[in-house]
Amino acid sequence: MANGLSVELLGEPKQYQSVLDGLEVTVVDQDYLISTINAGRFELTAPSFTGTFIHGDRRTGSTQIVDANTQGKRYQIEVKPIPENYSGQWLPADKLQMHQTWETSEGVTLGGDKRHQVKLGDSLTRTIVLTISGLTQTQFPDLSLDVPSSVRSYPEKPQYATNPDGSISMTIKQVVLPGTEGDLTIQGLNLLGGTQ
Repeated sequence: MANGLSVELLGEPKQYQSVLDGLEVTVVDQDYLISTINAGRFELTAPSFTGTFIHGDRRTGSTQIVDANTQGKRYQIEVKPIPENYSGQWLPADKLQMHQTWETSEGVTLGGDKRHQVKLGDSLTRTIVLTISGLTQTQFPDLSLDVPSSVRSYPEKPQYATNPDGSISMTIKQVVLPGTEGDLTIQGLNLLGGTQ
């Protein structure tokens, strides 16, 4: 339970057998992503368990019903506001990586900031992969892939995938077709503001 906080399951629970204080137990591990859009102080209550189990005494042959209730621990969480002097997209993530590639219509990958020649009417495909840990898919930024007015652009819908480490990757593809002859510069993308 968390008032003012969003709690979301991350991945599937992991269940395994273990021994705790001499007893064989089943352990269930579950990861959660906790987030909020507001600054302030919040209280998070961990899960509790309510149940009973039957305890049998082999010496006397009697059985007894025992309560197995637990109380969830309470945690005080302080969320600090975005700094006033910050400008740009605010992404409070544990890890953020962005990778961009360009490919010709023949499948040749273009590299670096070198000048490349393409024929009028040939297409180029720009692929951007943004990988973030600590955010949900709905918290990913909307990426604006600007091109000059002389270029026709066909962006595809973003595709999302959850990686084995729990991070989420968003892949965006954009097909561009130069419409005029001459030199053409298409700016890269920078999440920190500006272009690269």
